[in-house]
Amino acid sequence: MKATIWAWGILLGLSLPSLAGAAGTYSAEKVYTDQQSGAVYYNVERIDLEAREERVVVQMADGQWKKWDPSIRSMRVEKGQQHPLLKTNYADNIEGGMQYTYDPEDQEVVKGKVFRSSPDRKWGIHERLYFEPTAEGYMTTVHSYILRNNQTGHTKEWLRTSYSTGAVWLSDNRIIYSRLNGEKSNQEEIVIFDPATSQLERIVFGNLRGVDPEKGYVVYTLNKPDRPLYVLDLKKRISKPLKDWAAAEAYLPKMDNAKDATADLPTDFDLDALPEEKITMKIQRDYEVKVDKASIRVPIVFEERGYIRIPVKPLADACGWQLIKLEKLKKQNGAHRFKLVNGSRTMELNAENSVLEEGTLYVSPDQIKQLGYKSVHVTYNPER
Repeated sequence: MKATIWAWGILLGLSLPSLAGAAGTYSAEKVYTDQQSGAVYYNVERIDLEAREERVVVQMADGQWKKWDPSIRSMRVEKGQQHPLLKTNYADNIEGGMQYTYDPEDQEVVKGKVFRSSPDRKWGIHERLYFEPTAEGYMTTVHSYILRNNQTGHTKEWLRTSYSTGAVWLSDNRIIYSRLNGEKSNQEEIVIFDPATSQLERIVFGNLRGVDPEKGYVVYTLNKPDRPLYVLDLKKRISKPLKDWAAAEAYLPKMDNAKDATADLPTDFDLDALPEEKITMKIQRDYEVKVDKASIRVPIVFEERGYIRIPVKPLADACGWQLIKLEKLKKQNGAHRFKLVNGSRTMELNAENSVLEEGTLYVSPDQIKQLGYKSVHVTYNPER
């Protein structure tokens, strides 16, 4: 099953006009204006190379143009997010489950776990995608949705599937998404979850294709061979058929994230000649782990399948533990093996007692205590 979503927060591929500059042919999207500094940010693409080059370029308030690090490929503004999101070539962005944003106030790139906030800012969702080994010895895809109560800090895996659900916040602070109903012969259904009450409501059998969270329109296809298109008015709870996708788009929000701005580029624009703006990077560590008297900040701590998951590496670095990767056993195809050492205490971490997800190895508080510690406490304490 795959939920194909067209809604705010998803950047469509656009065919833009081009400019033949001094050293190449370019197209540009205007994506963000910093109201405080007056700087304007663009996604620029050089389209006459064998491999297209994407860069973030900024026009300063004084008119000077600068480019960003080539590892940062593009920027986008997503509704409900405090800071612009960045697409990068950093290894932990591609395979390590870390997201990158830009903080214009501090003029820093921020690495961490991005939570999509509910309209009232009381809740946040973080979606993870990774692969894990099965008992049969092959790898399976996992889509894991982490729900955080921003008032209490309680962070827990709320939903776990083998497919993307297209989960989207509605204007009333509930979550709409698609899932397979095992009780109905694995039929696709669209449901709404209320995090405040944990109540789940089915609204229709079908595949979610798009949502207008503000107006309450849901575009979906029926579970029939020809997949007929319908739109549901959530407020009136009335569905009606749609002729085609063009008709469906009338019920979906218009994309206003990126605007063609190729004409903004100077006629002699030369990406190679632009000076590179030096930008510092920080890691967003919103959770605090107290191990006896030591306090270590980490990007995320969450509850999953009855266990508290704490990332090992930040603690190992701070506490002086050794984390040694071991050779996998032949029968453990796709599994992991590490040795964790604290002085005379040693522990093997494997698929039986720990998890390796999105390139991050996690342990539980009890396992940390086995390394010789008396107490482990976790608090949600966001960095400002």
